Amino acid sequence: MAKRKYKKRSRKSNNFFMVFFIIVIVLAIAAFVITYFVMQTEDTADKNIANIDSTKISTQSITAKFILDGTWASYNDGAMLTIKGQSFTIELPSVESSEVTSGKIIIVDKTATFVYTYDDSNCGIKPGKYEFKILNNGEVTFKKLDDHCNSRSMLLVATWFKV
Repeated sequence: MAKRKYKKRSRKSNNFFMVFFIIVIVLAIAAFVITYFVMQTEDTADKNIANIDSTKISTQSITAKFILDGTWASYNDGAMLTIKGQSFTIELPSVESSEVTSGKIIIVDKTATFVYTYDDSNCGIKPGKYEFKILNNGEVTFKKLDDHCNSRSMLLVATWFKV
């Protein structure tokens, strides 16, 4: 009777699958961790917005919300400010690439409070409070009341026209 020769499986193929499996698990864990921290940052921003006193809302502030909704361009540097409901984005034009910052906005009477959504922005998630004035020609100006973020105040303190 002839002996059968069995080929032994190489350990290299088993090792390859084991390394591949470990890499997939590590990437999945990293994705969950990153998602957790992003969600925590957004929750903190929402809590900061909730702490802003918005109990006294007049019809004038409701009208101002509708007037400010839309896209505005700055005469100073061409920045674009888009306001939709309680969200805003600021886009800085650049030859290389544009920089976009977003967050939440609370409008009460003639005061607008801007809070960046993500902690990794230049200002973190600290609110900035501005008084706005709608001019006769439909333009709007923002005057800084309380904001410790110089980059945000340099952007917002300007005259804006509706696009």
